Amino acid sequence: MEKELQGDITNDRINHAYFLECSDEEKGLKEAKEFSERLLNGKLDNNPDFKIIETNEKIIKVEEIRELQKEIQKKPITGDKKVYIIYQANKLNIAAQNCLLKTLEEPPEYLTLILVAPSIYSVISTVRSRVKTMKISSNEAVVVKKEIVEFLDTLKYKNKVEVLKYANFFEEHKDDILEILHEMMVYCDKKILENKLSDGYNCDTITFAKYISIIDATERKLLNSSNFSMAIDKMLLDMRG
Repeated sequence: MEKELQGDITNDRINHAYFLECSDEEKGLKEAKEFSERLLNGKLDNNPDFKIIETNEKIIKVEEIRELQKEIQKKPITGDKKVYIIYQANKLNIAAQNCLLKTLEEPPEYLTLILVAPSIYSVISTVRSRVKTMKISSNEAVVVKKEIVEFLDTLKYKNKVEVLKYANFFEEHKDDILEILHEMMVYCDKKILENKLSDGYNCDTITFAKYISIIDATERKLLNSSNFSMAIDKMLLDMRG
């Protein structure tokens, strides 16, 4: 189990809702189960106070969340806690997420709800603000982060044709694009701070500030359902200048 989750148990600071963010969904589910097992002091099989909500369909519908809420209102049977995992929480449609807010806003004291998905940005902001987010590391996440850093650090040395080749990288990770854009902005902020502490404002400071503005505009376009390829191509060309 991840150290931070273990720390919450050790220090008796269990949150009512967690979002386990992991690009490897199976690893995320494994971590959620291990955490649940510790919370419930035993095995999960046939435990009436534990359940995984999952679907083979494209979305988790609002009706499924309403059924979940009915179960949540029933007090624990075997102990003093109930734990529910929503696997692939990115499948929750907007109606289901809004319905889930009722539970997140007024959870019973015995409940711990665990959402598992590749990106926290796959759920609406009001859900994000009511869960404790924990990033579960994976080998793929390390590779993606390395690719982002290399791209941003070498962008100014590449011509437009070379820059547009990076469109393939974004297409390959399309499902995680909002998280990737967020990581890009975090890295740009870090570079700006480093430059300020060493040399004050310089060309790199201005460049990374420009990147942030362009990335932010791209994120808003994608949230408004703009054409993915066109939005990414424009971002790459605008960043190269």
